[in-house]
Amino acid sequence: PAPPPGTVQVSGSITSGVSGVQASKVDIEASDASCQRTGTGYTCWITGSNPRLTLSGYNKNNTDTVACSDNMTESQNNDNANDPRAVFSLDSLAVGTAIADIVIYPSASCPAA
Repeated sequence: PAPPPGTVQVSGSITSGVSGVQASKVDIEASDASCQRTGTGYTCWITGSNPRLTLSGYNKNNTDTVACSDNMTESQNNDNANDPRAVFSLDSLAVGTAIADIVIYPSASCPAA
């Protein structure tokens, strides 16, 4: 079903630059937003005042991995190599329909913008 009028939609692709880590296998969870995976990424509808998108499941044994976005503020990043997890704030994009792509890198930190 279509979101209610006035609901802010955020969507984007999820890609992986890490050999052996498939972007399609990355898990997403949301708080204060309703999110779903798409064929190449995700779509979220903001439903509350503190919307967050959490990515997990992009670990690779003995390799640092990090999820990064140029358009979303990362509010938390667990860089544990065995269970990396990134939490992005969706409310910084709350102006119309926003595109926020996410890339997984083989690194302990996001590249400089």
